[in-house]
Amino acid sequence: MPSSRLLLLLLLLVSPPPLQPYSLAPPDTPAGKATIMGLILSALERATSFLKKRLPEINLDGVVGFRVLEVQLKGVQEKWAQDPQMQQLSLRVGNLVEKLEPLLHRSISYLKLSDPKYLREFQPTIQPGFWKLPHAWTSTNASMVYPTFEPQDSFSEERSDFCLVQLLGTG
Repeated sequence: MPSSRLLLLLLLLVSPPPLQPYSLAPPDTPAGKATIMGLILSALERATSFLKKRLPEINLDGVVGFRVLEVQLKGVQEKWAQDPQMQQLSLRVGNLVEKLEPLLHRSISYLKLSDPKYLREFQPTIQPGFWKLPHAWTSTNASMVYPTFEPQDSFSEERSDFCLVQLLGTG
C-alpha cells in the first residue's frame, strides 16, 4: 500500500490550510470588514457559477432572486467605489455584475420556452429597473409579523401568485 500513503501525503501537501479564527482581523476593523466582504463575495461568485451551470433548470423565482442580487451588487459597487479601502472589492463586484447580466438574459430565454404563461404573468419583476434599492430601512411594521409559527402554509403558493399577478396587473 505504498501508493495509498503517497497519495495521502500528496493530498496533505496540496490541501489549503484551514482558516484559523485568530488569522482573521477583528470584524470591527477595516481589514476585518474587507475580509468578511471578500468571503461574502466569494459565496456570491459561487452562486453565479451555479446559475451558469444550471441555466436551463433555473425557475422564475431563481431568476427574480438573481435580478435582485444584480441590483444589490450595483448599489454596493457604487458605494465601495468611493472608499479607497474597498476599491479592489468594488472591482470584483463589477466583474460579478458583468457575469450576471448575460446569464439573466439567457435564463429568461429558457423560461420563455419552459413556462411562457408564468413568465408573462411575472415579466415585470425580472425587467431591469423594476427593483430599486431602499435608501434606508428605519422600522418594521410589527403588525405584519406573524405572531406564531404555523407548521402549515396558511398562504398557498397559488394564492400568493394570484395576489402578485393582481398587483402587477398582468393577469
